[in-house]
Amino acid sequence: MHLWCPHHVFVPRFQRALDIFREGWNLHGLSGERGRTPTQLYIEGMMRQAGQGHRGTDYMVFRAPEEAIQDHDEYRIDDEVEVAPREDMIINVSNVDCPLNEQDFTRLEQTVNIESDHQGVDCFLACVECNSVL
Repeated sequence: MHLWCPHHVFVPRFQRALDIFREGWNLHGLSGERGRTPTQLYIEGMMRQAGQGHRGTDYMVFRAPEEAIQDHDEYRIDDEVEVAPREDMIINVSNVDCPLNEQDFTRLEQTVNIESDHQGVDCFLACVECNSVL
C-alpha cells in the first residue's frame, strides 16, 4: 500500500511537470538560431527536405494523415549504422498494481483529490490515511 500511494499521487504530477517543461522548451527562442524555436526549426527542416526523395519526410509532408502505413517492410533498419544504447538516460518506473478493489478505489477518489495544486505531500498523506481506514 505504501508503494502504491506515491505512484498514485506523484507519477501523474511528474508527467504533468515534464509535459509542461517539454512544451516550454520546444517553444522557447534559441539565441543561436535568430530567436527561432526548436519547433520552428523542425518544421523548417521538414519543409526544406520535402520533395527531395526522403521517404519519411515526404510521407509526413505529402501523405494524407488518414493513410495508414500499408507495407511495414518499406521501413528498413540500416545495419551499417551503429547505435549506442543510452542506458544511462533511461529511467524505469515499474508499475505498481492497485491493492484496492473497485469500491475502495472509488471511495478513495471521492475522498482524496490528487489533482490539488499543492505539492502532493498532503495528497499522499491523505491517501495513506484513507487506505488505512479502508
